[in-house]
Amino acid sequence: MAEVVERVECQDGEELLAAISLRGKYFRGRRRESRSGMERWIFRGQAQEWPLLPSALRAGEHGPLMFHSREGWARVAPTNTVEQHNAELFTIQKFFWEADSQGLSLPNDSQLLRRQLAQFDMIVDDHFEERADGLPMALWPPEVLLSTFALAQHHGIPTRLLDWTRKPFVAAYFAARDAARERFKNDAIEPTRLVIYAFKASVLELDYAERRERFTSIVAAPRHGNPNLHAQAGVFTVERLRRLSIGDPVDRRPFDEQLVAAARNYPDGEWPLLRVFTLPNRFSTELLWLLYLEGLTASAVFPGFNGVAETLKDEELFQGLGLPER
Repeated sequence: MAEVVERVECQDGEELLAAISLRGKYFRGRRRESRSGMERWIFRGQAQEWPLLPSALRAGEHGPLMFHSREGWARVAPTNTVEQHNAELFTIQKFFWEADSQGLSLPNDSQLLRRQLAQFDMIVDDHFEERADGLPMALWPPEVLLSTFALAQHHGIPTRLLDWTRKPFVAAYFAARDAARERFKNDAIEPTRLVIYAFKASVLELDYAERRERFTSIVAAPRHGNPNLHAQAGVFTVERLRRLSIGDPVDRRPFDEQLVAAARNYPDGEWPLLRVFTLPNRFSTELLWLLYLEGLTASAVFPGFNGVAETLKDEELFQGLGLPER
């Protein structure tokens, strides 16, 4: 029987590209339950196999978010669900109003949303009384804010969203580039493996997927006016909660751990739900070069002069690191 998570270890760049190709054996499946009749996968590339944890949920001495405590606003990792959600709300409010003050267009903008954002400072107050009049806070993040969350995430603001792409070679580019740059900065870097994650997003189309107290949703920000997001075919996943559990600790389990825990909610015929393709990092420049030959460069994923400049930097990696001997 198939496992929830399937690992595929590749030995060189060509093998990896063949493995993650949508025409390859791993992604040509069809399924009756899908509205389109096709499996739909999304991809994420990383220089190493770090935990699949959204930036807003990463803990540390100095957390990524500001949250309100009895001592005032603090930048440390929230310790419970209420602090975490208030911190996320404060961050997205700041992003929304600052973008608005600069005359930038925001998704789902309306007078109703503006009134709702201005009416409350926190999801709950010190007495744990809801103050979110009009916002469907029983589901966090609320539907009306998902596009704003996605836009903020794409521009580097910490949120509970996780970045993915619908194009496997785009994921491969980011994994190869970041791994090659790490090697370029540090010749003595320990041998590791870069990784491409593939998540079967089509399972989220199953009717029962959203009946649980927590579930994963796919979020897409509007591509209009966002050339980078469009070029990268960017999409996001978010773990959504149906209620606030006062006093509960923040759930910081990585995406893959939560997926394994929730696997019983999906028929085993849908497994694997996640595929993990890895490649020794010494082949990162070869992979970057093969993508370069396909026209998958920084210029392609970052349209504009910044992308052109980044492409030149990538070319320096070919010269500085060279291609590995087979």
